[in-house]
Amino acid sequence: ILVLTDCTGEAWRSGAAMRTLHGWARTGPLAIAQPLPQRLWPRSALACQYVRIRAPFPGAPNHRLTADPADGPLADADRTGVPVPILEISPSWLGSWARMVSGPGRTYAMAAFTGAAPASSGDAATAEAERTPEQVVGRFMTGASAGAFRLAGLLSAAPLSLSVSAMRH
Repeated sequence: ILVLTDCTGEAWRSGAAMRTLHGWARTGPLAIAQPLPQRLWPRSALACQYVRIRAPFPGAPNHRLTADPADGPLADADRTGVPVPILEISPSWLGSWARMVSGPGRTYAMAAFTGAAPASSGDAATAEAERTPEQVVGRFMTGASAGAFRLAGLLSAAPLSLSVSAMRH
């Protein structure tokens, strides 16, 4: 099962989507195909971990996969439940997952765990309001494409008026 989603909706924030995935993970191979680039994933409701995932046999359901830390220890709280690989939609990411599924095999991947709490959005509006202008621009820079950042720079130097009378001329 490939679930195509950006993981930002209410079902992801509430944990309902991961509870559904937990059930599906008992039936066969499961992964999330994330249409957003990996650099934007921290803005989603998923807490991802970089892991080495091993399948014991071809077509193994996710509840039979083992996931070990790939670049540091995983806290037990972060490994609660079943690992669900998160994939960019590209030949290399999908190919790596497909080779593991057709295994027995292993791959390195970003994964979320079905029992982990959703990534905390906390009081996002309050936190955003308390940021300095430099912090707001810095956050924008981490998620914006080069073209979007250039456009923002150009627009910041131009006086903008949204009055209807100005648009008629």
